[in-house]
Amino acid sequence: MTDSPPIPDIGDDLTWACVEDGFYVASDRNGFVGYIDRVEDDSFQVCNASSQQLGFFRELTSAMDCLVVAYRTRRDEGSVADV
Repeated sequence: MTDSPPIPDIGDDLTWACVEDGFYVASDRNGFVGYIDRVEDDSFQVCNASSQQLGFFRELTSAMDCLVVAYRTRRDEGSVADV
């Protein structure tokens, strides 16, 4: 088992939690926004709240940035129900 890296502060109104080694969930004040799953020792898969794949990244911070951008885009459009 590989230790999960610390959760970086990305400065948004999302709350991040590492609920299992390599598995991170994001939520806002309304609930679940999406998740990141380490699928290989060097790859992170990003999915929205509906489990729609948003991408793969080598760095956790890049994966988090992807979900934040998707979240902000939906929020700015007036709906964050399905990032």
